[in-house]
Amino acid sequence: MSVYPSIDMLILHKPPMILINEILGEVEEGLVAIARPDSKAWYANEDGSMPAWIGIELMAQSISAWAGLQAYKAGMPPRKGFLIGTREYASKSSSFVAGKPLFIEVRKVFSDPQGLAAFNCLIRDDTTTLAEAVVKVINVDSYEAPMGPSGK
Repeated sequence: MSVYPSIDMLILHKPPMILINEILGEVEEGLVAIARPDSKAWYANEDGSMPAWIGIELMAQSISAWAGLQAYKAGMPPRKGFLIGTREYASKSSSFVAGKPLFIEVRKVFSDPQGLAAFNCLIRDDTTTLAEAVVKVINVDSYEAPMGPSGK
């Protein structure tokens, strides 16, 4: 049993869009999560594998889980957030094997008071780094667009 809260308490996604299974541990300014690709999931290729491009979402959800864990520790609910983008997402294969655990490590490298942050991210199996990226995100208090100086 995990010593961490369940993922659905830390991120605002709901099944079937929750793709990470649990937090395995914390690292400096980040965490390690696990995902187990499901051969019957909505994203599955014909052979049951997970397309490697979903790795960006695994990274984003792991970042969200880290932010949610920080809020949880402070007695606050998770904040809304957005994946802004990534630079040079690199995967060593076109898919991840169904049922084979993926370990997602995210480490914050930058943040500002407005909620913008960047994380070094990697996905690995037991022995090999499978994908890497720098992922940029932002936490917000509302999904509403902020008003400009004219009030519009």
